[in-house]
Amino acid sequence: MTKELTIKALVLREIPMGESDKLITVLAKDMGKLLISCKGVRNIKSHRLSSTQLFCYDEFTLTEKDEKYYLKEAALIENFYSIREDIEKLALAQYVLQVTEEVSIEGEYDNSVLSLVLNTLYMISSSNKGLKHIKACFELRIASILGFMPDLSECSVCARKTPPPFFLDIEGGNIICKDCMSEISDFDAWKYADLSAALFLAVRYVISAPPKRVFSFNLGSDEDVKFFDLCERYLLTHLEKDTFDTLKFYRSLGL
Repeated sequence: MTKELTIKALVLREIPMGESDKLITVLAKDMGKLLISCKGVRNIKSHRLSSTQLFCYDEFTLTEKDEKYYLKEAALIENFYSIREDIEKLALAQYVLQVTEEVSIEGEYDNSVLSLVLNTLYMISSSNKGLKHIKACFELRIASILGFMPDLSECSVCARKTPPPFFLDIEGGNIICKDCMSEISDFDAWKYADLSAALFLAVRYVISAPPKRVFSFNLGSDEDVKFFDLCERYLLTHLEKDTFDTLKFYRSLGL
């Protein structure tokens, strides 16, 4: 049986098919990750050409048949066009989309992921916040949404709720006080991050702030560098990834 449905979705990936078709991967509200077959959209005369490109957030009208989706119409909501005008913004936005596609599963959805990605693309395209700051906040927040939120409530060894500084156990997702850390014999700098009072507050803010306020804080320059490193390591560790192709490209720009 064939049925028609309308969804709002963000284009995460596009693959050319034949002379004028493409297959797009989207993240859809209330549906999650979908593959959509788009006939004729690469034709220069197609009115759907601009609406099926990477970064586009659209209202799609689809035909579903045998659990496969085919594009009927696409109405553009937002294309984050300015991202395409800056190579550094483009590199970061591509990384955001690749991470999102990696963690999204067909048949499952969490609208908070879509909300975070849209807010991140908006920040990249139009905010005066630094790209490294935006990247770090995205990494820590999406890790938290995926179920890897760090537990900052107490030392995981002695249960003391002492004020910072602490150490963040990157793999365990919890904190260890300085006294307990001093007794760990196999200390590995990659596995732990030193949380000063400022970094502790920054991590706590990112994992708990309202969705549209995730990026709205500042750190000093010295603490910024540590925060950027911490967030990238945290996400890659919990996704069990060494890196992403898009992350390599982002780094190749000296970012």
